[in-house]
Amino acid sequence: MEEIRICVMGNVDSAKSTLISTLTHNILDDGRGLARKRVFKHKHEQESGRTSDISFKYIKVNPKKYITFIDLAGHEKYFKTTIHGINGGLADFAILLIGANMGVLKMTKEHLGIIKALKIPFCVVLSKIDICPVPVLERTTREITKIINRNFHKEIELQKTDKISKLTEFGDNLPIKLFHISNVTGLGLDTFRESLYSLKNRVNWEKNREQDTIMWIDNVYYVKGIGIVLSGTLKRGEIKINDKLLLGPKNGEFQDVTVKSIHNNFREDISMLTAGLSGCIAIKSITKKEALTKKRIKKGMVLHQSLNLEARTKAYDRFTASITILHHPTTIKKNYEPVIHCGKIAQTAVIENIDNECLRTGDKGLVEFRFKYRPEFIEKDDILIFREGKTKGIGKIIELKD
Repeated sequence: MEEIRICVMGNVDSAKSTLISTLTHNILDDGRGLARKRVFKHKHEQESGRTSDISFKYIKVNPKKYITFIDLAGHEKYFKTTIHGINGGLADFAILLIGANMGVLKMTKEHLGIIKALKIPFCVVLSKIDICPVPVLERTTREITKIINRNFHKEIELQKTDKISKLTEFGDNLPIKLFHISNVTGLGLDTFRESLYSLKNRVNWEKNREQDTIMWIDNVYYVKGIGIVLSGTLKRGEIKINDKLLLGPKNGEFQDVTVKSIHNNFREDISMLTAGLSGCIAIKSITKKEALTKKRIKKGMVLHQSLNLEARTKAYDRFTASITILHHPTTIKKNYEPVIHCGKIAQTAVIENIDNECLRTGDKGLVEFRFKYRPEFIEKDDILIFREGKTKGIGKIIELKD
């Protein structure tokens, strides 16, 4: 089965969770938060009406294809959660949601910056059309059109609410598609849902299935009668029942585990998980000396299996990256300590060396990083995002150091 992962981004109160709920449950909102209650994970989210954690919702397109919606936080204080979700979610596509009555706000621009840095295809959706006066709608459209023109050198093209658009049509010369929707009246919802069904993977997962197995872990659960269950996305390779894998790193070391059972995101038992798909895997420790507990497993850890069965997996605490500074109020120098987001990893790192005396907004350079607290499982060519306060940058790992 093919899985398409879509990140839903936007400022707080732009109706991200409500849109996901109306699309996946085929319902309408009552204008007072009825729909979003179906997708919130925590009690405080129900009370505040704001997403604070990454959540996943699924909808089947046909027996061979389904869509995973990744609901990201919109509030500024949860920005690190948003970065974690979009960089570690292996997103194929992004929906930038803007409340038509609110206009283009600061976090909308921040989200556009991430989309541009990670080169993720996207569309723009203006929500709450039912309560937005025409002059305000026109102003919001002008604002986002100006930003898209300036940063992406593309035009915006409004899609008809009664016509399905092919979102697979991308290119340097093609405009960004703009949709108008209302979660209350249902305006444009059906055609937008059908337009999303046309999406395809932007990664050749068939090629990735022939490589070393790597599964990024999203969450860990203890299920009574089953034991430890891991949920995550398979970046490369394939996992079968009874496979022997390495789990880690924990203090730089990896633990031998075996796969007991696998099920997909629709709670159906399956015999194999392949690259490009997410699901849940029940595991147990091979050696009795190493107890497998929920507390032992953290986000940023992976399940790994090398095609060279004699090779042991390594964790690294030092690496060199080619970086670009997206924004910094002053300068970046040696000993600067940003937070590195690489896949599911989020850890403070120290700049030990830099090829320039300092770096400012827009500058590029080669930087040697050292993770401050523990080694992590990283690979050459992995994309990373780093931040610290108002500072933001992006880079690619070009060398790993023992």
